[in-house]
Amino acid sequence: MSIRTILTLQDVVIQNILRNEALPIHNLKYLPRVLTLRLYKEAIMGGHMEMQKKMVLSCPLACLPVDYLLKTRDVKALKTLLNGLDLLISQKIYPRKWKLKAIDFWEVNQDCPNEWSRAPLEMRNLRILHLSNLSPQVFTGRSINRWYSHRFSLQLWKVNKLRELYMNNIFFLYRALHKILLSRTPLKTLSLRGCPLKEKDLKHLSMCPSTDQLKCLDLCSFSMKDMSPEPLWVLLENVAHTLETLVLEFCAITESQLNVISPALGHCSQLKTFSFCGNQIPLTALKNLLSYSASLLLEQAKYPAPLESFDEILWGFWTEINQMKFD
Repeated sequence: MSIRTILTLQDVVIQNILRNEALPIHNLKYLPRVLTLRLYKEAIMGGHMEMQKKMVLSCPLACLPVDYLLKTRDVKALKTLLNGLDLLISQKIYPRKWKLKAIDFWEVNQDCPNEWSRAPLEMRNLRILHLSNLSPQVFTGRSINRWYSHRFSLQLWKVNKLRELYMNNIFFLYRALHKILLSRTPLKTLSLRGCPLKEKDLKHLSMCPSTDQLKCLDLCSFSMKDMSPEPLWVLLENVAHTLETLVLEFCAITESQLNVISPALGHCSQLKTFSFCGNQIPLTALKNLLSYSASLLLEQAKYPAPLESFDEILWGFWTEINQMKFD
């Protein structure tokens, strides 16, 4: 004897909506957020294309999760969805109460990178792009890096309205940033947290036309070990008239490198937020940095405790601060 599954009230509501795709859904904005997200998932997983279209046109959400499309590997449905959004944006025809600002691919499986590499890149009118947590530890082969950087560069050079680019912890950027940042469109925000960049990539950043008007630059956990500081110095000089936020946390910046960079930092007249935590810097270099940043109108600044305030450093890690030495 089979046991009938008991449907919840949510199940009944969603099934009724999906059975009547021809009906208008003007009242979608009144649905609870949890129910709206569930309806999106069922419409995408069930291949209800007409319902997907209607829900996008009247989207009451600021962020639309479409990871389900990639899980089902339905690239055709994803292209249809993105092309519809692109058409709306290009024609500047925004439905009333439309709040959609972002598309979320967060749950993409790293073990199957082909799923996201085949996705049509997020459109010509795309303004903001996030790619995160594709760890450098996943793939490190040169041929694999080259293949994926090529795939994404083919897509990104078409996106000529991009203003904010977040590529955090991305394995295929190793020695390939010059292939990714091909557009001459000036970026406002560039975040490359935890990416395995090399000196060649930093040099490209300092010469790239798309980075000369940056307002926010985040290079957290970008290791400058054994690198020349000059490319970063040139980059800071180039964006000194626009840069408002600079993050150089845990970059393994040395005393000699900091002494080269500090004067350029002092020229960043628009800088409001500066974070330099996580770098092992002695007191003399820290004083030098502070002397250059003192003239800036910073609203928030974070500096590391000087090396002299620690008892010792073991295996490359700091021990706890000695409070008496710090004082």
